[in-house]
Amino acid sequence: MIKPNPQLNRIIEYKPGKSLEELQRELGISNAIKLASNENPFGASTKAIEAIKNFLNKIHIYPDSHCVNLREKLSKKLNVNFEEIIIGNGSDEIIELIFKAYIGKHDEILSCFPTFAYYKIAAQQTFGEYKEIPLKNYTFDLKNLLESINKKTKIIIICNPNNPTGTYVSNEELYKFLDKIPEHILVIIDEAYFEFFDKDKVVNGIKFIKKFPNKNIIILRTFSKIYGLAALRVGYGISKKEIISNLNKVRQPFNVNGVAQIAAFSALDDEDFLLKTYNNNLKCKKILYEFFQKHQIFYLPSQTNFIFFDPKIDNEKFFNEMLKRGVIIRSLRSFGYQTALRVSIGTEKEISIFLENFEKLYYYLK
Repeated sequence: MIKPNPQLNRIIEYKPGKSLEELQRELGISNAIKLASNENPFGASTKAIEAIKNFLNKIHIYPDSHCVNLREKLSKKLNVNFEEIIIGNGSDEIIELIFKAYIGKHDEILSCFPTFAYYKIAAQQTFGEYKEIPLKNYTFDLKNLLESINKKTKIIIICNPNNPTGTYVSNEELYKFLDKIPEHILVIIDEAYFEFFDKDKVVNGIKFIKKFPNKNIIILRTFSKIYGLAALRVGYGISKKEIISNLNKVRQPFNVNGVAQIAAFSALDDEDFLLKTYNNNLKCKKILYEFFQKHQIFYLPSQTNFIFFDPKIDNEKFFNEMLKRGVIIRSLRSFGYQTALRVSIGTEKEISIFLENFEKLYYYLK
């Protein structure tokens, strides 16, 4: 029997939220709703869908390896230079590229826990060491991260807003943190949920790249959330051109397929779709907040398209009972919580179905 690389022994495979197809196959439920994976409840922009249809007669041609059109459009939208952008097969791939380019044997990667699980999985594929600092008040503990830096520290990852808690660190907190970061460390700020920030709380990490030209900062964003292109896997990173150049050296040629590129390019134009999604998110968050308050259920105000809540009931049992009722949410057992769960923001109808089933189940199990 051939033996795998020894690093694999420390990796626990990433477990995504349960799909509708799985529920149909396992329980025979065909009219279920999925509120587990933070997807756009309205699907994708019609402009993106039309662009995909028009592109289908070109799928025999290799895509643009450098994603020139998409990068040019993003550079104008974000007011950054073309050379400061990299496109990835999801932002997950960009995380892998960063580790390939910068992590050597025994280099240390710092982040908090719980957060997006793939940071740790990607780190464990390298010869580096991944160190986790506990969240403080469900939020990234920047003070503790700073105090944990040592001579081996090479990369720090901040998820802002954080998954699965929906909490965030403010502009002021982030500025003070970055100001104290040594210049040999690379800071990754993952802004997958950036577009869902309340207008008075927006933290735009891109401005810190310009404020700290001697620091190493990369901002990650995605088309999987508000843009509704999760199945196409397209994300992007913004950093100074020297860092982007190094990432391109370890990037696969043609890493982002042509359908994804044209869909993302067109989705950027659909402001009406983005506004519809954003406004629905605000409205449904308020509905959920009021419900949790009414029933005295702990929850965290969120800057994302999901809400962390804790009914103080075994989360695996709660999750499975909701499944039987055709509602898929996310147990946070894999994140270290025994009773907390996460619900994605759906349409008003989907949230109504969730709350109707939740109320019945909560008082049954309590």
